[in-house]
Amino acid sequence: MADDFGGQLKRARRAARLTQEELAGRSGLSVEGISLLERGLRRHPRRATVDLLIAALALDEAAADALREAALEPDDEPGADQAPAVAGRASTDLRPASSESAEPSRTPSRAPRPPRQLPPAPRRLYGRDDDLVRVHAAVADGRHQAVAVVGMGGVGKTALTLRAAEDLAPAYADGHVYLDLRGHRSTETVSTLDALRSLLTSLGEDADSVPRDVDGAAAMWRTMTRDAQLLVVLDNVADAEQVLPLLPGSSRCAVLMTSRKHLITSGADIAQIALPPLSDDHARAMVRDLLHGSAAADAPAALDELADRCTGLPLALRFVSSQLLARPHWPASFLTDRIDASHDTLVDLAVGDVTLRSTLAASVHELTASTDDVDLLAAHVLDLLGLLPGTTFSTTMVEHLAARPVAQVRRALDRLVDVSLLDAASVPDTYRLHDLVHEVARERAAATVSAADQVAARRRVLRHFVAVAWRSRGLVRPTPQGYDDAALTAARPAGWDATTCVDVLAAHAPLLLRLVDQVRADDPTSAVDIARLTLGMITYYVTRVDTAGWPEQVSLAIAGLGPDASAERAWLEQDLALALSGRGENADALRHARSALAQALHLDDPVCEGWARSAAALALKRIGRCSEAAREVEQVLDLAREAGDLRLQACAWRDLTLIRRESGALDQAAYSGRQALELYTRLDTPRGVVMAQINLGVVLRDLAELSESGRLLDSAVAGARAIDDRALETEALDELGYWYVVSGDVGVGIDVLGRGLELVQDGGGLQWEGRLRTRMATALDAIGRAAEAQEHWAAAARVHLARGEHAQAIEAEKRCGARVSVTSHLTVVRPVRRSHGWTYGVRTG
Repeated sequence: MADDFGGQLKRARRAARLTQEELAGRSGLSVEGISLLERGLRRHPRRATVDLLIAALALDEAAADALREAALEPDDEPGADQAPAVAGRASTDLRPASSESAEPSRTPSRAPRPPRQLPPAPRRLYGRDDDLVRVHAAVADGRHQAVAVVGMGGVGKTALTLRAAEDLAPAYADGHVYLDLRGHRSTETVSTLDALRSLLTSLGEDADSVPRDVDGAAAMWRTMTRDAQLLVVLDNVADAEQVLPLLPGSSRCAVLMTSRKHLITSGADIAQIALPPLSDDHARAMVRDLLHGSAAADAPAALDELADRCTGLPLALRFVSSQLLARPHWPASFLTDRIDASHDTLVDLAVGDVTLRSTLAASVHELTASTDDVDLLAAHVLDLLGLLPGTTFSTTMVEHLAARPVAQVRRALDRLVDVSLLDAASVPDTYRLHDLVHEVARERAAATVSAADQVAARRRVLRHFVAVAWRSRGLVRPTPQGYDDAALTAARPAGWDATTCVDVLAAHAPLLLRLVDQVRADDPTSAVDIARLTLGMITYYVTRVDTAGWPEQVSLAIAGLGPDASAERAWLEQDLALALSGRGENADALRHARSALAQALHLDDPVCEGWARSAAALALKRIGRCSEAAREVEQVLDLAREAGDLRLQACAWRDLTLIRRESGALDQAAYSGRQALELYTRLDTPRGVVMAQINLGVVLRDLAELSESGRLLDSAVAGARAIDDRALETEALDELGYWYVVSGDVGVGIDVLGRGLELVQDGGGLQWEGRLRTRMATALDAIGRAAEAQEHWAAAARVHLARGEHAQAIEAEKRCGARVSVTSHLTVVRPVRRSHGWTYGVRTG
């Protein structure tokens, strides 16, 4: 040849004003390799190597042809008659092309066809339309180097990503590359170098020419993709470190990834699309569709129940569907019953050699196999979460469960979120564990945590909630004599006030009640802790959920204490009386109030005696024995004065207000009401102030002192809302709405009563529903809306009967003109906001 390859390469490099190091960086080749070529020690490089050099030097077409020809082996050289022309052209044209004339290098005739490697996308996705839009939007945004679909094993990441890739593929003419990095199986994870080698050979590079180090191979990959329009799908990514070198060198490429880990790194801008489980409706639709035409499809209700057991995990839904398709004689209810009998049934379901257990356990194994302290703690925390009977946890709760500093706990929880074993809930510092991951954690806890450590961990959590509940108790009840508030509330964060503690109880109530059952069964010494937790939860029950479940919890707490007299038993008997009275079971309420009184007298505790008599007076008043109730309250007032207990005095004046109004002594009732309001205001007890405002406002309304009455009731609504007390807000709205009706503004009254019914439907102030409906019926009837009024009177009759309030039920029954029995199916009237006010529709349920 007229000029050897090394000489031409050196002149081209110098003409381009590049050092060997700079050319190596642009081409993806090593500095040593370029040096060997320029010195003639490697005279005939491979075609792919030459193409990388041509692209890096930006040679024009003639110079590129000359360099290619110089690289040919002697047997491949063109005829002698062509050689001079080629050589001559090389001697004059071997120079960098101008930036204006630079174009992507043409694909050589010997280059392979563009890769089309995408696996088939699923024909149908369920409930993923919004997620698919998010992926498309992230790709179209153009600011991200890659888009990662992240979620727990079995949630459908690959299915969504392949569908998105199929949609996007036509825009990427230079090829579609797919690579499974197997990052969810730590022993089989594809190394970054092997991944680069696979990607490069997909584009036609010879495997032997790929540099043997990650940096060199990554540089070659970036060079080869610099001007390409390529779609790259990287499935099952292990972590960001694995894939950073796999990012192409062109912004015209698109990269879609799937991973169980959040791929957050400073080295690249990777958009994260978190993929949640399916909603119940979409999960049910998926099972119905998969089983369409099968015998099981004839029982859609049973299929829905089966789908619900899979808690939105597409892999689980496919597994149960496959089970029924393979066993056409099985009804869906049979498989549901098996899952209910043992959760092992669900996690052990398999398709081929894949089980839910192995899919979910792979992420856990990655943590347990790690040498990183945070990974190991995260695995331990996950095991401990399996000890608890629920799937929603706060950071503080886990801090007590694990008995570790909160900073360590936060790092462990963050790691569990990173690997998609835990989800951050909508409430800050709160997390949710998927039901099937919780089952895996439960099994691991049984195998890895000793019985003694299990009991101790649950007891620590229980004592944390005792502290939280006790801190909230002060909103509705004082600290009983002999109790150390500081000691009882030490296990809750110092910054949590009483209202925050009620919020925490409300967020964890279902888990907490099941935890009590666990601890009671595991640890006979826990009775006092359970009793104190129950005493503290009075605020939660009174202000958030009315009486639902309250009598049952108090009864179990009393039973755990045994027959001996104790302060806990005396106070619990009072709470049980209040809970039963709120439910309308006033005879039983009076019996427990008398029991509480006997306990208090035995303990010689006058304050406890006063509160017990107050509970008895409430029950007596509600069954119409007002004179006896008044005598009880007079004794309460005497006890409170002797003890110097202003809060008990305020309570006594409050009770006297109600009793005197019931008896028709309105002036005396007004006096009692003003005394109660003055004392509660002086004590700065917001809930007491609101109760006193309601009671006094009602009495003044009866006395036709409407101006002051309206101001008090309006303030009561605002005050109840400020302390988030739904029961009190419902009562205040009931009385304020009726105030408007009495004042002649019936339309506004209907609106306000409608707001009260909305709260009832939301679980607040259930004891006021009957009266709210009666007053709503009266107001509607007054403006000629008789049909709606009849519906409300019928509903009121049913509510009163269900609560044992027979006189009120009979009165409502008379007004609606229909016979209503206790066993009638309850008609629920739901309010609907219209432009002109409130209207009501009847729903049976």
